[in-house]
Amino acid sequence: MYLWHWPVISIVHATGFELTIINKLSLVILFVVLSYLSWKFIEQPFRNKFKWSFLVTFIVMLLTPVLIAQGLKDLSRKNHAFQDLRFFGDVKKLVLSSQVNVGKMRAFCHGHYDLESEDKCVIGDKSKKVSALVFGDSHANAIAPAMDLILKDADIKSKILTNDSTLYLRGIDRDTLGHFLGKEKATHFVNLIEDEISKQKYGYVIIGGRYHGYQSQYS
Repeated sequence: MYLWHWPVISIVHATGFELTIINKLSLVILFVVLSYLSWKFIEQPFRNKFKWSFLVTFIVMLLTPVLIAQGLKDLSRKNHAFQDLRFFGDVKKLVLSSQVNVGKMRAFCHGHYDLESEDKCVIGDKSKKVSALVFGDSHANAIAPAMDLILKDADIKSKILTNDSTLYLRGIDRDTLGHFLGKEKATHFVNLIEDEISKQKYGYVIIGGRYHGYQSQYS
């Protein structure tokens, strides 16, 4: 059963299948059935009926599966992990948009703060006036294309303000800032965000980031 549970679980996660209690129990039953069938019709016949030489065993049992796995890996890369089969509708749009090259956004807006311009470092509906602020660490910058799509659907134009390894959390101890950048630069970033929020000129304030890496730092 240990041979079957991992590929099945991987496929389930890749397809976004909802894991309810009933579905989990169904998967356990599926593991047992697949394990029995493979034991009955593959393992036992090979073990008891076929007497192969070492070379044949090596080719069939090791080399061939490795080549098949490598071929599937290359095929998956060429077909962008089969996204056309795995995602549909708005979810597909978000997935594809999150993979767009954000070189300009990264080069000119990450760690560089232009809050005065209505045209620089903005995402969303460019025809609107700025009414939102998106800020966070480098992970927030990385998901800028997906946020851009979401904000366009909502007819919102937003400034984006991101900085390496600096997650803004209101009221945190300033002495814990500066995960990689140093306290001075991190404190400047956080103070800038607090100042912008205090002006109350944004209808929406959106924070993004990878919180897991900051748990020990801010706890």
